[in-house]
Amino acid sequence: MFLSFILVLHVLFPSANAYSLCIDDDNCNQSNVKLTTSTNQETDTLYYDQAEILLKYRNSFTQENDQAIQTVCELFLTTLRASVRDSSYDSLIFIDDCSISCPQIQYRLSEYEYLTLLYSTMQTYVTSDSLTFRGYSCSVNNGSATASIVEDYIYHLADSSDFPSERIREYYFSLILKQGRWLITSVTTNDPWESSQEFKYEPINCVDAVDNAVNPGPSIPAISVCPPISRNLYLWSYSSPTAVQYAATWYNGNNYAVFGNSCGDTDCMNFASQCVWAGLGGTDDAGAYPAVSKNIVGQSSSRVWRKGENSTYYNNYLFNWSWTSCCSFSNLINTSDPQMIGPWGYIYFGSIIYANEGDVLLLAYNGSPSTTTVDHAMFITEVTGTLGNQSKNTIKIAAHTDPSNSAYQLLSEYAPFRDPSSFADVKVLAGFYDVSQN
Repeated sequence: MFLSFILVLHVLFPSANAYSLCIDDDNCNQSNVKLTTSTNQETDTLYYDQAEILLKYRNSFTQENDQAIQTVCELFLTTLRASVRDSSYDSLIFIDDCSISCPQIQYRLSEYEYLTLLYSTMQTYVTSDSLTFRGYSCSVNNGSATASIVEDYIYHLADSSDFPSERIREYYFSLILKQGRWLITSVTTNDPWESSQEFKYEPINCVDAVDNAVNPGPSIPAISVCPPISRNLYLWSYSSPTAVQYAATWYNGNNYAVFGNSCGDTDCMNFASQCVWAGLGGTDDAGAYPAVSKNIVGQSSSRVWRKGENSTYYNNYLFNWSWTSCCSFSNLINTSDPQMIGPWGYIYFGSIIYANEGDVLLLAYNGSPSTTTVDHAMFITEVTGTLGNQSKNTIKIAAHTDPSNSAYQLLSEYAPFRDPSSFADVKVLAGFYDVSQN
């Protein structure tokens, strides 16, 4: 069992209500820890050493319950992050002794052991970081409590891209009061896999997790793509940066005015289709090209690709909704041709080694991706590896339905239990239409 928790490359400014762990020099001394709200105050996780963190924890014993609990939660997360950079930091001081062996605790601690091993294997390290918190809430009932808080962690890796890395997620704590000290008994997060039926809390096998993160999977030959020529259709270019910008804008929402929400909570392919649409030059008009209406190609065509419209081409009903069905979209691209109206590209089934930004990534839950088995869609917003040698550790995605934590979340973090061969890499390279592109 393994879980890859790597951080997502993207610049995001902290919220105006973000909490930072800091000392207010004008109003307090070392015996008075304050949690302040700020738009620009962030704390490097190594700013305070282990002894100073322990002092802050001791000072929390005299705080009101909700303040003390907030301090414990934030110091615990700060110390975990710091431990990846410096092994002298110890987060066990915040955990109830009787809960050390709790599966949720063991799993959480092993996340950071994994990161330490991963960076060592990659021969890199965290050069600087900042940690802010927001959305804290708690409920106290006699000697027990529950709390939640959102962590926004931004950091720089040596020898990585110019963009800092980021990880945003919400933590849920259970705590107990013993001899005047609040101690953590359990901690979980809002990561989507933690709520899945197949997930089991247990220590991560860090060696296997690192191998899965850096292994690109099976090698396959590259597809040679020549510039397509159409006898009677205009070539529309596909702009990956434009598609990525759309994904970054709408990863945590939806352009409801144009597209609405697909099938209630099943919105993954709807979102990925919108990104492709934007990359092909789509505008804020639901009926405009490059969306393909059945009025243009006919309802019996496999090329219908528009929100709210379906073809009758396939016997399987679900394959006829190319805008919102993963199987139907994969069929749309897999059968695309320069002589047919609509988006044009090709698919690598069972491999991610040629993944690039602007691609759609499909996942087959049964582990064998095909046009009839893919279940979930993501959009690739950034890659950092070498084309032909991509791995889950070099691909960043944005996704709906099982939402990504940001617009640039590592695939190894988002889908930790999925083998690279479970994915299909959909490359949209252009479009062909009967009118010229603006």
